[in-house]
Amino acid sequence: MGIALYVAYQALMANETPVACILVKDDKVISIGSNLTNDSLNGTRHAEFIAIDSVLDGLKDRKPETIREEFQKLTLYVTVEPCIMCASALKQLGIGKVIFGCGNDRFGGNGTVLNVHRDNIGETYKSYGGILRCESIQLLRNFYIQENDSAPIPQVKKNKDLLKPYPPMEWDLYDKVDLFDGKGREVAPGGSYKLIDLVQPEDLKVAGDVDMEFYDYFYDIKDGEVDFNKAVKIVDGKRRRVNEE
Repeated sequence: MGIALYVAYQALMANETPVACILVKDDKVISIGSNLTNDSLNGTRHAEFIAIDSVLDGLKDRKPETIREEFQKLTLYVTVEPCIMCASALKQLGIGKVIFGCGNDRFGGNGTVLNVHRDNIGETYKSYGGILRCESIQLLRNFYIQENDSAPIPQVKKNKDLLKPYPPMEWDLYDKVDLFDGKGREVAPGGSYKLIDLVQPEDLKVAGDVDMEFYDYFYDIKDGEVDFNKAVKIVDGKRRRVNEE
């Protein structure tokens, strides 16, 4: 998930919505995707579809049943819960498993709004949420406080507060995984961590050159809670300038 988070950071630096994913087979990253909706002016170019298309390019001569067999071997790591559209596409392709960061409270298709992954249409797949949840939210907040230059009349979101409390994870909506205590708290060894403790720069090289400023955009987790005492960086999307918050 750390790699997906770094790809989402790269999307943020490119003024895209910071949502990204990787497809993994046998512990090896075989495809990477990030949102391209702003650059392409196409609302369907979600991170999942970018990664899926890359895999499908290598399976052009395969029969549909063979393609499903290949996707059943894959795990998708994505920073935000797949929307209903992406969750449906993943199901039709036969994805093996989905692991996501934060929930998608408007369009989530893996438990938050609909349970596309385990409804009674076709084969089901497992989907686990909450992995690097707060970090995924932090990137989204960093994006949404910017002025939207793509709007006909550029506007600034009313809520520019990076320090507001993080919403609790509604664990009962999702498939169960033993990594969490079920009380809405971030869980890590000792209950505290810095992102660099979990995600090493060496791990990120699969996504290109490593920008060490990546780590400066995230609050630490202390005793299972977000530690707002740390100064984190924010990006000025209009001026492409990074400031200290």
